[in-house]
Amino acid sequence: MGHVAFFTTAEEWTRAFPAFASLRPQMSLAAFLNNREHCLAGGYSLLGMIVDDVVVCVAGISVRPHVECERQLEIEDFSAHPSFKRRGYGRELLFWIIDYAKQQGCFRLKLDSGNARQDAHRFYEAAGLARTGFRFEKRFSARAS
Repeated sequence: MGHVAFFTTAEEWTRAFPAFASLRPQMSLAAFLNNREHCLAGGYSLLGMIVDDVVVCVAGISVRPHVECERQLEIEDFSAHPSFKRRGYGRELLFWIIDYAKQQGCFRLKLDSGNARQDAHRFYEAAGLARTGFRFEKRFSARAS
């Protein structure tokens, strides 16, 4: 179908932004790019499925140590470009990430998904991911720069 690539440069992140933006429509391209270096330095990797030179879906992942296991992969963002949903690209990317997690020696793969994203929850469960808990958060008005 397509091929998976990691994105590191500002140009690559710009190219990936239309697929990313459907998950976080409140985020501007400028804010997305402004956070790039900080994210990359913290271990965040942005990758995506490319079909006919178009980034059709993206994922933000981190492979990190965890107190319960030596390594886990966390999917922090997962989004498909609205024009390319329900074509199998997201599934292909998700299974690529699962294989990547195994290759990296991860004990498990985790992701959070907002309560309202019922279609996404069905997608993840159909791909074999189990619903195992709840996420709680407290937001602050100021963002660290």
